[in-house]
Amino acid sequence: MHREAFIDWADRDPRCPTHHLPHDLGASDDPYPVLEPLRSAGPVVRVRLYDRFDVWWVTTHAAASAALEATELCSDQRRVHPSLAQHVSPMRLGLIDKDGPEHTTLRTAALSASSGGALPAFRQHAGALCAKLVGALPPQRTADLVPTLIGPLVDETIGRFLGLPQQVDAVLRAHADTLVRPMTDEAIRTEITEARRALRRHVRALPQLRPPCAGAAGSRGEARPDEWTDVLLQMYVAGRRSTADFLATLVLGVLAQDRWAEGCRTPLARRRLCDEYLRFDGPIVRGVWRFARTDTVLAKTSIRAGDIVIVSLALANRDPTAFSRPTGLDPGRTPNRHLQFGHGAHRCTGVPLVYGLADALLTTLSRQYPDASTTGDDPACRSGRNSIFRGPARVLAALGPRQPV
Repeated sequence: MHREAFIDWADRDPRCPTHHLPHDLGASDDPYPVLEPLRSAGPVVRVRLYDRFDVWWVTTHAAASAALEATELCSDQRRVHPSLAQHVSPMRLGLIDKDGPEHTTLRTAALSASSGGALPAFRQHAGALCAKLVGALPPQRTADLVPTLIGPLVDETIGRFLGLPQQVDAVLRAHADTLVRPMTDEAIRTEITEARRALRRHVRALPQLRPPCAGAAGSRGEARPDEWTDVLLQMYVAGRRSTADFLATLVLGVLAQDRWAEGCRTPLARRRLCDEYLRFDGPIVRGVWRFARTDTVLAKTSIRAGDIVIVSLALANRDPTAFSRPTGLDPGRTPNRHLQFGHGAHRCTGVPLVYGLADALLTTLSRQYPDASTTGDDPACRSGRNSIFRGPARVLAALGPRQPV
């Protein structure tokens, strides 16, 4: 956001924040010691973020679940702060940032495009690609699994998951890394806009890219092509980066455990392992933004119309009232009610993508390289990439011998 979008509103607000978060949490080696003091202040805490504006920070699992379901809190900030419309990134115009009937229509189209009968074929493709990539790794060597395995796996499957033709996938991939950078200058905004225009041209020209529930453009209950473009753009970019960052975190953590391959033998064990790493150190650290459309009360805290609320998924997922031993890993944890995929109407539509790729990775690595290990001692293995999502920049693995398949 641009500073000028918040100054007048923040300066008028007489409420004084009790905590400051001046630094970028996503790029931090370990953001949790910075976040944990907020929990002791209460379930909803007043925070000054980045020394720019004041927000309500939701710290507990119960309050986070309530906030994500509250109809008084909306996702589209333009409905609450119309003056911000000109400052909103084109990346904030997709499914995540819609509310009400419009969101329902677009979500239905998104689920139709990436689930149902397409999932078995997607899982088969992901498994075959993963086997190919793992088969190309050098036995008895140390390899960085981010550029050799995780990155290519996500890059070659995200477009298929969304049903994108190869030429569209190529356009988006060329812009993908820039599109997740903070909106710090007009050059980035311009590149986002150009990617959006290019995708719109393809959506209009290719019947297979039109929204699955579309009929006559603009009819009630149907996604319009330009709206669908923004959904695809956001799902592609956000899904690509967050999935890659999570898979890197998962593999880095799993390979550091003794006898890790034994814990990956069954689909249920792999699913529980995936859920525990989503809870323990998921890619979304800062949280989910909501905007109060009316005065409301959240966890006995009065929220005014126009207030910004940030639902801290990281704190909710380490809430001791919701999880036993929350700061430790429990690969067999059940139940595991983590909120990394969100909750309620805005629950992530990319859940099958994450679970499918995680299962393919753990299955293939445990079969071909059961003795692989990594210590994670390299600082680059712990550093985040950017302010939006958090994940290790490298996953250095001593592969050991390759087992026959």
